[in-house]
Amino acid sequence: MVEIYRGCDRAVSSALRVQDSRIPGAGMGLFAAEELPEYVVIGQYSGEVKDYARFGEKVQRLGHNHLHPFYLKPGLLVDPTDEEGALHPASLRFASLATGVSFWNRSMAFTNEAPPGERYNLLALYAQPCADQDPAVYFCTRERVPKGSELFVCYGYDHPREYPWADPDIDLDTHQRQQICQRHPHLSPEFPPKDPLVQRPQDVVEEVVRKEPVESHFEVGTDAWRTDFSDVVLDAPVYETDSE
Repeated sequence: MVEIYRGCDRAVSSALRVQDSRIPGAGMGLFAAEELPEYVVIGQYSGEVKDYARFGEKVQRLGHNHLHPFYLKPGLLVDPTDEEGALHPASLRFASLATGVSFWNRSMAFTNEAPPGERYNLLALYAQPCADQDPAVYFCTRERVPKGSELFVCYGYDHPREYPWADPDIDLDTHQRQQICQRHPHLSPEFPPKDPLVQRPQDVVEEVVRKEPVESHFEVGTDAWRTDFSDVVLDAPVYETDSE
């Protein structure tokens, strides 16, 4: 079991606060309501676990895909928004009453990526795989975070952005994930998880590896694009992060 830092593990968090982001046009953000120590887990990126087909149906119904999903493994993601695609404190408190999912448990979805010139003070880490549980991802501090600071995390290294963002230091991220996992052995240093952490039929993998490169005909970010491997040629199976 992943240990959540005190003050972050309750319905009304004393350590975290959701308020207007300091990034122009970013909406709301997640802030430290008290000083947070280095290498503590502040919460799970929670919501409804869905396969790409179900998520695609929601995107089609709503007419947009700005739903803040976080990639879990090939074909599976977590959707933190309500049925109307809303992500705001009022909707999440309502969801808490309706589903039993605590408000703090979805507050991670308010975390923005760092804008140019800012530092990432959080890291996302996946939980070690467990046969009887869905994959999960947690946010952890990578340094001491002063009270009042806005929290920033990199959602993935490979997907395109529609906004300016600070370039992450992947080597430093890798090193710090290893340090964090020494304190939290239920977390994995791999980001995103490599093939041994997921299951995929071998015949599908072999077919992907054999394909010649061609341009995908689907719009980037759509459900069809996420499941289209026609433009992928790999020496070994590697899967990109699909979080937003």
